[in-house]
This record gives sequence, structure tokens and C-alpha cells, in this order.
Amino acid sequence: MPYQFLAAPLSLYSGKVRGYLRWKNIPYREILANRDIYEHEIVRRVGYPIIPVLLTPNDETIQDTTDIIDYLENHEPGPSVYPDGDLQKLVALIFELFGDEYLVIAAMHYRWAYNKEYAWGQFGKTL
Repeated sequence: MPYQFLAAPLSLYSGKVRGYLRWKNIPYREILANRDIYEHEIVRRVGYPIIPVLLTPNDETIQDTTDIIDYLENHEPGPSVYPDGDLQKLVALIFELFGDEYLVIAAMHYRWAYNKEYAWGQFGKTL
């Protein structure tokens, strides 16, 4: 059974993991995180409603983009997303932290502040 990726099409963090899975050519099945999935899978496994969530072939539950990528880096063959050198890897991780924690503020503003009808429509599709 391939990985199961519980996500949403417009989720910024789902997009990060989706891009990684495609780049690494890892087989996966994406499952739309609708109300049913949140209730019966995500909350049951994680304890609260959040995406993305990766279910491994061994039925492990991994949540958080960095944890998902680190898990896959350690369990899947192929080139690493991280540079080889220690200093270069540190810089890459700092960029990832900056993007995940600080650039997300601007990303969410510019993504959702200007076309409210579109935003509500997209969120409505997951209910």
C-alpha cells in the first residue's frame, strides 16, 4: 500500500509536501481532508484537526511538513532534498524555518485577502 496523504488542494503546507513527494517520485494516494476524514482519521490519529498528515505503509501517522519530509528522507531512497555539507544543510534548514514560520504570514494575506468569494468557495469544497 502506498503512502496516504491527507491534504487539501489549496493548503500551503500540503503543497510543500506534495511537491516533495512528486520531486522524490514517491508513490502516494492523496485523500481530500473533508469533514469525514478530519473526524474519522485526522482527529483520531493526531488528536486535533490539522493537515497535512501522512499515513505510512506501516500505518504510522506523521504530521507537520518538516517531520513528514524528515521521515521520508530517512525511509525512501533517492537523492536528498538537503545539501551534503553541514553548513549548507544548516542554511537550508534556516530557510525552511523562515518560510514555514514567517513568510506564511505574507503568503496567507496575499492569497486570501483580495478574492474573498474564491476563498470561501475553496474552503467550502472541503466541507
